[in-house]
Amino acid sequence: DRCPYDKDNDIDNDAICGDIDNCPTIGNTNQTDSNQNGIGDACDFISLNISLKQNWNLISIPLTLKNNSIEYVFGSIMNKVTVINSFENGAKTYDPQLPEFSDLHNIDYLHGYWVKMNQPANLSVIGTTPENKTINLATGWNLISYLCNQSKNVSDVFSSIMNKVIVING
Repeated sequence: DRCPYDKDNDIDNDAICGDIDNCPTIGNTNQTDSNQNGIGDACDFISLNISLKQNWNLISIPLTLKNNSIEYVFGSIMNKVTVINSFENGAKTYDPQLPEFSDLHNIDYLHGYWVKMNQPANLSVIGTTPENKTINLATGWNLISYLCNQSKNVSDVFSSIMNKVIVING
């Protein structure tokens, strides 16, 4: 037993004893606390509201979600969604009218999404800050998330790989 004197022990199995773990119910081995509020980022829930206009919207959801299925994430506004597209080793699509033929089933914080709406709506999601913010890029096309909380110049965001980039669209 790694935490023999801790009544809560290590219930999240992250090797941090519960009495000193800043997020004792969700594993967070690095104990990151970005906003220094005493609650680990893995337990610091963030509410995100995305205003979607009619027609095409390019979005990302830079949060780790407890339930990342498309049906759950877009459930409250699914009747206004025409199609959701993404890209990972080729195009991926979710069609609410034909979900059984769709090959895009989950949303994650690493990818970007083209969402076509038949009318405007607000998408509300709740999640936590991802522990790992590294996005591995494949050769060729990538549709990636934007993981920053504030606006930045494109050249600043991609400065470490700009010599390998051919084009950036968005």
